[in-house]
Amino acid sequence: MKYCINRRGNSTESEVFFNKMIADYYRFLGEFTKKEKKREFDLLIKEGTKYYEQALRLSMDGHGFKKALHVCNRTRLSLILHYCNFKYETLGQHSEALKLADATV
Repeated sequence: MKYCINRRGNSTESEVFFNKMIADYYRFLGEFTKKEKKREFDLLIKEGTKYYEQALRLSMDGHGFKKALHVCNRTRLSLILHYCNFKYETLGQHSEALKLADATV
């Protein structure tokens, strides 16, 4: 999937989608990694956070000459839902997750 990101001609929506998919992948791996494997867990969570942040930035700002996604765009809403879930459930950042959700609505 990483190959599909930042290719010339990709729309903002497709870049957001692929970044979200990669972040979801790392999130799911992190959720199924035992907490005893702290180093591996932290690495997976760090990668997931990086891709969620990149997707969120792209969805709100666009990229280069590309336009940002509309507030009601289903890919953008799906991204924010997944990222809020990640922050709330996996990271335990309840207030951050609620702030992001409130800012979206």
